[in-house]
Amino acid sequence: MKNKTRDLATVFSDAYSLSAPVLLAQQHEFLLKALEKHFLDISSGTLVVIGPGGRALPYSLEYEDGFLGDSNRDRVKDILKGGRAVFVDYVREEEKGGLEQEIKTFTKLGFFDKGYFALGPRLGEFIQTSGPGPGTFSFLLNNARDPLRIENEFADAIDATLSLHHVCVNRQAMGNIFKELFRVLKPGGMLHLGEGNIDMNYTEDKIIRIATDISEILKKDIALTDNREKGSGYVVHAFFESGKSYSALPVIESMPPNNYANMTITEEGTVLLTANRPNEIVLRPKQINDLSAKLTERGYKQMLVFGDSLFLPLIDPKMKSDSENMIKPVDAYYDAVKGVVFRGLHEQNKKLYNAISEGIEFERGNAKRGIVEYFMGKRKIISALKHAGFVDIDSTKSDIVPLYNLTAYKPKA
Repeated sequence: MKNKTRDLATVFSDAYSLSAPVLLAQQHEFLLKALEKHFLDISSGTLVVIGPGGRALPYSLEYEDGFLGDSNRDRVKDILKGGRAVFVDYVREEEKGGLEQEIKTFTKLGFFDKGYFALGPRLGEFIQTSGPGPGTFSFLLNNARDPLRIENEFADAIDATLSLHHVCVNRQAMGNIFKELFRVLKPGGMLHLGEGNIDMNYTEDKIIRIATDISEILKKDIALTDNREKGSGYVVHAFFESGKSYSALPVIESMPPNNYANMTITEEGTVLLTANRPNEIVLRPKQINDLSAKLTERGYKQMLVFGDSLFLPLIDPKMKSDSENMIKPVDAYYDAVKGVVFRGLHEQNKKLYNAISEGIEFERGNAKRGIVEYFMGKRKIISALKHAGFVDIDSTKSDIVPLYNLTAYKPKA
């Protein structure tokens, strides 16, 4: 679920894991208590974990006074009571913190010792009720952007903690994912989400603004190719008809054959419009220059015309709307996270503090460009959950870090 090369949890995996008892202790304890309560009267239940990461926290290890402690296998066994767990991730390789690393972590901590759990299917093609059996840990290679290869009404509970914000690139993607999670849950099943208390979905609104402005100026339809997640194997296409307004990204399955101007967003968050591209409406270099001038009149700040191409940032800190709706909230969020790290680690472990601070700045830089981090915000998430059919939605904000836990339920049959 997480981007292979640009996410803090993979690029700075050791520092991320070691700082979890400081940053995530309250959120993870809420998660474990919610599971204990939900599984209390369920015999041999089934848990699905979306995007656990190589250290599989907090299932793998206890947290003790701000540090990673002993194996958490007894608590997890007490929660599942002979039941099973399926860990879902889209990364396989051990060195990238994928499923092989998760298996190694659980093995080292004694989860597969006699009297605990059996190692079930690894990297399986499909998970269904008839297998894996009770008392097993299984590992499924599956990107959450794709349909989950898990049988209908399979899970008593699903946990997705700090993973879906790498998957929900736009509101349509978020809705699709919640429908899949709803399908996999049994009636009465619980979904747990752990998220950051920030809304970064302004990026979708900014894409719509740029595309509709360019369409109005050129008086042409615009075909968008969003490559921000191309490195993870996902490219989003959208089509903007001239003269229309849009409240959400108009996603399409494939590009139309012709008669449009093409707009591209690169993996690094740069918007690009190029003249004289084949199989499209032909734009002349003069039109590109005129477009730049007219975008300036509409409040756009940073632009570059080079040859027959126009470049502009998706998120421009010099634009007041981008600054107020994206840059300032992002800075406030990461300043708060960094403050918790400082208070928890600066004196007792300066080396770890410096490592995780570097990781936080790395993630902040990505977020401010509108890439990698796609936190949707509580209001949008709750709306999407309701639309997918979830009920009894409740959220609890951490009083330590800008994170919150959210639980929702599939209605009982």
